Amino acid sequence: MQSIAGLWPWIQACLAILTLITILMLLLRSNKKSVKLNLPPGPRRLPIIGNLHQLGVSPHLSLARLSQKHGPLRLLQLGHVPNLVVSSAEMAKEVMKTQDLAFASRPMLVALKQLAYNCSDLAFAPYGEYWKQARKICVLQLLSLKKVQAFHSIREEEVACMVRTISSSCGDGGGGALNLTKMLHTYTNNIVSRVALGKKYYSNGEHGKYNFKDILDDMAILGSFCVGDFFPRMEWVDILTGFQTRLKNSSRDLDDFSPN
Repeated sequence: MQSIAGLWPWIQACLAILTLITILMLLLRSNKKSVKLNLPPGPRRLPIIGNLHQLGVSPHLSLARLSQKHGPLRLLQLGHVPNLVVSSAEMAKEVMKTQDLAFASRPMLVALKQLAYNCSDLAFAPYGEYWKQARKICVLQLLSLKKVQAFHSIREEEVACMVRTISSSCGDGGGGALNLTKMLHTYTNNIVSRVALGKKYYSNGEHGKYNFKDILDDMAILGSFCVGDFFPRMEWVDILTGFQTRLKNSSRDLDDFSPN
């Protein structure tokens, strides 16, 4: 109880700031000219949070239920960010093929700005001349047929290494039990690290701190809730929640994993 009482002044201050920000945003919105847009249908939304409360703990199930009520193309207001949700093959074809240029860009999420160097990689860069050149380099040089064939020997070596491991595990005194999950992690870890980085990063031993499984665990932060993604003017809240600290730690691990 004493700890809660000590935090109460801070809680009151945060509530006062949030209330002030909300009032200012409502005033700014009321001063803007209202423009009638032909928007897709969608569920009614609450002030400030929009439709965030309707996602629940299983967003995919919630979106499926909403599609049955509002159709395959609908608009959800998640916080202050409008989101177009597509839930049918016909609408997906329209978005991904017919109108692909209109939907080709990507949002600059808070986590991606930190982990993807301000969204400068191929996967998350906004659509434009930079993205076109990066894609051209990947297709013609990094992922060309000639380049893939050049790493044939590496794949053969790692397959042979995995077969030897299986053989020794099933031999005399091996017990006959295999952890395929760990073995396949090691197999893919070694191939990708040798091809992309030039050396192995083992699951244990010299480079045990930096292996692909640890990196994938760090990347799970991309699926975490970030206040700044839904309320861009309240990105400072992520500092108070510790989200920005987690991002910096994950970014540092990625930099340590990559070769100098």
